[in-house]
Amino acid sequence: MNLTNKTIIDCFNDCVKNHYNLLAISESDDKYTWKQVDEISNDYAIYYYDSGVSKGDNVVIYSLNSKYYIFTIIALLKIGAIPIFVNSCYKVKELSTILKHIDAKYLIYDRKLITEDNPIIEQLNQIKQTNNIKKIDIKINALDYQINKEKLNLINSIEKQIDCNDTCCMLFTSGTICTPKAVMLSHYNLVNNSKAIAKAMHWSKDDHLCLSVPLFHCFGISAGLFASFQTGCSIQILESYKSFDILEAVSKYHCTILNGVTTMFMAIARKKNLHEYDLSSLNSGIIAGSSISKKEYYEIVDKLKIEHLIPSYGQTETSPCVTICKYDDTIEHLYHTSGKPLEHTTIKIRDLNTNELVEKNKLGEILVKGYQVMQGYKNSEDLTAKTIDKDGYLHTGDIGYLDDENYIHIAGRLKEIIIRAGENISPNEIEACIDEIEGVSEVKVVGTPVEVLQEDIVACVIKRSGSVLFEDDVKQYVIKKMAKYKVPKYVLFFKKFPLTQSGKINIGELKHIVNNSISA
Repeated sequence: MNLTNKTIIDCFNDCVKNHYNLLAISESDDKYTWKQVDEISNDYAIYYYDSGVSKGDNVVIYSLNSKYYIFTIIALLKIGAIPIFVNSCYKVKELSTILKHIDAKYLIYDRKLITEDNPIIEQLNQIKQTNNIKKIDIKINALDYQINKEKLNLINSIEKQIDCNDTCCMLFTSGTICTPKAVMLSHYNLVNNSKAIAKAMHWSKDDHLCLSVPLFHCFGISAGLFASFQTGCSIQILESYKSFDILEAVSKYHCTILNGVTTMFMAIARKKNLHEYDLSSLNSGIIAGSSISKKEYYEIVDKLKIEHLIPSYGQTETSPCVTICKYDDTIEHLYHTSGKPLEHTTIKIRDLNTNELVEKNKLGEILVKGYQVMQGYKNSEDLTAKTIDKDGYLHTGDIGYLDDENYIHIAGRLKEIIIRAGENISPNEIEACIDEIEGVSEVKVVGTPVEVLQEDIVACVIKRSGSVLFEDDVKQYVIKKMAKYKVPKYVLFFKKFPLTQSGKINIGELKHIVNNSISA
């Protein structure tokens, strides 16, 4: 794949030109062609421009997924403003922290999120640092807004001033409340990464993508919206990501692409009335966000009948995709790895103790260098310098290794690695072992602090319905399969795990529950 110096709006304009009257986005039964999306986003762009939004302004979007969200993103990019995507679950403390941190000038909000229990606009107006930020309802009467050719020409002239190396947008990584980390991604980052994703997945104008991840996540932006600009594939917009809504959308609107995190796919696969939905249209999808066991991968593919369910690895700081399995990879590669590095991408593995680079099949921190590496963290120069070294390598904080075929194997986050008596222990390795037990539905392994040994191992287990499983059963199984120092000290049983908004297991909350249970 050749890297391109286009902007996201260049890609959008190419898509409009090539797929003028084809379906672009659908929300329930509302449908819009690429031509209509272009015209409406022009109306939005002029409205925002007339409201004072200028090139380079930081504009926070606080919204559920909707057609208005997509119109707004395109409109802001057309006038060179920088959309800032924030979690729609945030309350006033979280949102005000972010608004101040990134010097936001505007807040575009979804009125559906403003309730008696969450009067967030009123609350922001009462805070000195945020009361002067202009607030705009995302649902504007754009089609009733009077525009003229002169204003449209003005918008077109602004588009031509945007450079591929300009910041395209910002997204927040986890931990934004204590230490806000606003990831700045350029047009160059996102154009080339979305292009690489679409190419790897063989998507085309004939595909219909179920947008089952939020647009405030890089997964939704890059592998969803911006990938559609690359291919002309249409998008079915979902406001909710519950398994029922996803199944309804795929069945009713004949979606061919379904991207999501492992927990989302597992929830769908284990839906009791799954057989009532027609999923025969599904052909492909990316599964990412967390590791997946062999048992889980087989279960998902068997139940959903997705021919090309492709694992990928990345993070917000890498736009997000770093590695992806091949479209026609073997089943062993699909459930056992997260693919090979994308073209123009270099991965190195750094030893956790010596900081030296290690050879193949050795565990360490994953370092990434390539076109997709972020510009940096907004207003956090010191943190940026700690994350991207002088040679341009991003220190991901993820642990893994490259095998002899150059496939990446992910072992977990650096902060999740359990250190017991000086040994670095991968939770994923123990999870894979426990997952083999017949009565186990889900498992997550974490460390709990202790004196002398540093940490003890805790296996958090959700049992399959009707199974009889005890703590000693789990320990004895691991004893037979693994070194003694990897055997969990504790086995705790859960009905469900705490999840983040994106459907990943909330490790911080899980550890809090574990520590309280053990100390009780």
